[in-house]
Amino acid sequence: MLGLITVVGDGVAGYGIQAILKAIYKERSQTESVRFLLKEIKNLAIKDKLKLKLKNELSPEKFTNT
Repeated sequence: MLGLITVVGDGVAGYGIQAILKAIYKERSQTESVRFLLKEIKNLAIKDKLKLKLKNELSPEKFTNT
């Protein structure tokens, strides 16, 4: 039971972090260079999958899953 709670908690936390980061970068893209933000995302200590999602949020035509 504890294992299941941990997995669910990690999933919820991961989704929350993703939503927060997306909102932050979307807001910052209003006043900062997208190129600068993409470089910053590249250097974040997060999983590549989340980096790709953030990059697609800022510039969807340039990034794919491949």
